[in-house]
Amino acid sequence: MRQFGIDCLQIPTHRSKVFEELPGIICSSKPEWINRIKSIVHDQVTKSTNKGRRAVLVICEDINTAKELKNSLNQVCASIVLYSGNDENNDNFDTKLKAGSVIVATNIAGRGTDIDIEESVEKSGGLFVLVTFLPQNTRIENQVFGRSARKGQPGSAQIVLYKQSLPLCFSLHEFTDIASLKHLRNEIENQRIVDIEEHAFKEVQRKEELFKQYCAFLLAIREQHRFKEVDEHIMLESLHEYWGMWLKMNCEKFAKNDQQKDLKQSLNSTLETAKTKLIARTSPCSNMSHVIKFANEQLLDKNYDLSKELFTRAIAINKEWAAIAYYNRAYCSLLKRGENYIDEAIGDLSKSQECFTFFKEEAVLCLTLSSSMKDEINNVHDVNSNSSEHQLNGIMSQFSSRCHIINHFDENIKVSLQKLRELRKGKQGSDVEGSSIFTIALGDENSSKKIETEIYIFWEMGLTELIF
Repeated sequence: MRQFGIDCLQIPTHRSKVFEELPGIICSSKPEWINRIKSIVHDQVTKSTNKGRRAVLVICEDINTAKELKNSLNQVCASIVLYSGNDENNDNFDTKLKAGSVIVATNIAGRGTDIDIEESVEKSGGLFVLVTFLPQNTRIENQVFGRSARKGQPGSAQIVLYKQSLPLCFSLHEFTDIASLKHLRNEIENQRIVDIEEHAFKEVQRKEELFKQYCAFLLAIREQHRFKEVDEHIMLESLHEYWGMWLKMNCEKFAKNDQQKDLKQSLNSTLETAKTKLIARTSPCSNMSHVIKFANEQLLDKNYDLSKELFTRAIAINKEWAAIAYYNRAYCSLLKRGENYIDEAIGDLSKSQECFTFFKEEAVLCLTLSSSMKDEINNVHDVNSNSSEHQLNGIMSQFSSRCHIINHFDENIKVSLQKLRELRKGKQGSDVEGSSIFTIALGDENSSKKIETEIYIFWEMGLTELIF
């Protein structure tokens, strides 16, 4: 707390802690590590090494390790459950543990969980915590061990880790036991704290000063220019993004210890440019999604005239990429049912269809480039090729899903245009309905999840409803 000039006091516990840490074990192979864990758990839940049977909490670093160890421990213990903090992965269990109970949990899942033990477990030595990894620092280690020996109850813990699972920074050093490993860990942690104080903390202070400058600008522009309610919402959304982009682009300057005065002048110049654009009723970052968002809100409230005006403003920002604004304005015209509304909707849907080709061309280009890069990697054999290929597969899957979605939107527009032209030819009116874009179902169960992620991107850009 020296950065803030605050004194700290250590408050003693209400009851004396009855806790014992058993000597840690470092295993050189994974099978040895798993067998050690199985042996220790078996010993703790039987009467062979204790006054009676105890309950065991096995703490793992991640959910995959927890699942693997649970499957292995099923061979030596019948009463074993998994707890990850994620409802999809959790097994049901009573938080008051009985003798012989075993919980395999992730480190984060165990935090804040009020685990109690029966009297028979307390008499046998209390809860036994088995930690399967090296905690990052002493504070986290104390948190992990603190699941045992609570409220004056007895308890014990032990670390059993697999050497190859340690972070790479430890591979550069020699250590023979847990004690020397902890000493090394603490030295690394102390150096990390020093680095934070010397660099990261100063960067936070610089950002705080710049944020104060940004807030003062916001206050001034709201007082000097009385925007309408909707315009103010759009202004704030756009300015926040503009500020965030400037901050991200200038992060490297913080690391290079550039003078704060230069950064403040740069921000002031940037905000003045934003101010000029706002007064001209244009988005500082040329992002039409802010305008579309509020146009959609007005559409939902049936304020069709204002909604249509906002969609028109969004289109003016960039007509080539205004596919969603054109589409939504067509939907607005069909709901309003004003004069020549079918002609207006046909015109906007046609333009939307033309603009969606830019989205598809972009996705196809990225998909093609990813495929070419994958072919190049397949011709090169090195230790990083598998990782790079896995990343490219993910990128290719992403843009393939995007192409599927755009094709679906294109088909929706074609069908809508055909129906509207038939209605116009027959001089009939149009009753329109909207359906959430999340009702789109494409592909099998695995691919549909990826497609849903891509649909969310279009939803964020303002495409919330499909015309039916």
